[in-house]
Amino acid sequence: LHDALPIFLPSKLVFRKKPGKKGGWPKVRWVICGNFEQKRDDESTYSSGADAAALRLLLVTSSRMQWTAGTIDVKTAFLNAVMDQQGQKTLLLVKPPQLFLEKGYMKLGTYYLPKRAVYGLRRSPKLWGECRDEGLESMEIEVEEETGQKVLLELLPLESEPNLWRIQSKEDSELENEDSAPLPLRGLLMTYVDDILVTGSSAVVQAVMEKIRSTWTTTEPDQVNEVPIKFLGVEISKVFDEKKGRDLWYMSQSSYIQDLLAQSEKEISEKKVPITRDQGQLPDQEEHRTPELVKLAQKATGEMLWLVTRTRIDLMYAVSKMGSNVTKSPRKVLQIYEQIKGYLKKTVYHGLCFDGAAPEMMMIEAMADASFAPDGDVSHGAFIIEVGQCPVFWRSGRQSFVTLSTAEAEMMEVIESMVAGESIGAIADELF
Repeated sequence: LHDALPIFLPSKLVFRKKPGKKGGWPKVRWVICGNFEQKRDDESTYSSGADAAALRLLLVTSSRMQWTAGTIDVKTAFLNAVMDQQGQKTLLLVKPPQLFLEKGYMKLGTYYLPKRAVYGLRRSPKLWGECRDEGLESMEIEVEEETGQKVLLELLPLESEPNLWRIQSKEDSELENEDSAPLPLRGLLMTYVDDILVTGSSAVVQAVMEKIRSTWTTTEPDQVNEVPIKFLGVEISKVFDEKKGRDLWYMSQSSYIQDLLAQSEKEISEKKVPITRDQGQLPDQEEHRTPELVKLAQKATGEMLWLVTRTRIDLMYAVSKMGSNVTKSPRKVLQIYEQIKGYLKKTVYHGLCFDGAAPEMMMIEAMADASFAPDGDVSHGAFIIEVGQCPVFWRSGRQSFVTLSTAEAEMMEVIESMVAGESIGAIADELF
């Protein structure tokens, strides 16, 4: 360490009110200003995040198996990961926050050597992700089945989606599997930074949660039931349907929509459709565009993309129109944005329903359609992929080249859906 070149990074205090029961609670965090660290050529800081389509597949599986589920949050997660600067050419040292110096809590000229993955450093998410995955992969979890027999479980990440883990019997995995078929599932686990979602039988979920809590300091587990719990930016609930005699799983973003609508400075009137026919016919390019207008259009599109990529299939066409015109027609994009907000006000609680009453054979189905050169424009297409009759992936947008007929336009969407279906199928193959 003595031969390394010292780099002094500033730090600061971040104050916020963390949402929760009884109005939440105030929270302060000491973070490093990692943006002052110069990026190295050989630096690797990539840390993958859970995919929304994989979460929907998890809910399809949980609904089909009639499992229960719970979530848990690892406290100060990054600080569980060791940060070793041994052998590096540079040595990161941290200056204390200015407030601590002004109050006399720390002396001027005092610096700190981070030994853990402190919040604010670019490498911290990667270090925590590696620490978390190593911890999960080494776990051996004992659970008592309904028969009274004790079974040892293990966690195994999917090759196609490393943030989605199989919960399976360790004894099963040690036996030879001649036909290479997936081993019986005892449950599923999904990671999203410091949040963990576990599904399975009540006994499996409880055993896995207890093992995680004995490994890291966590919050109290939340059980998925009629009251929605939040995970991966969505709300997940499970409701027993008396007519069907089974649990139905739901996925929505009503809280996000309500917060979005509450930010509006003017009264929003309800709309029946997310985009009108006239709004869909955007000009090639508006005059007198400004960087401010484009920035507002980009922000509006980003807010709607958060909905359409997770739960709101019905916004596909409108948001695709917004995305392809943010720089050319920002005023029209903002008009569509206001129209969508009126539609969202009328459909705040709309979302996805996952019903596990599918045939014994799990089918991957793709439905595609396309318009041929509407109003002289290129073809616009869309497709939806379902697994077990539940929607898991969708897309809508302009086709990349001109097609010569409606049939050809539809065929291009079918091909697109088949390509997307391969990645969905890869995950499904490891689950079923």
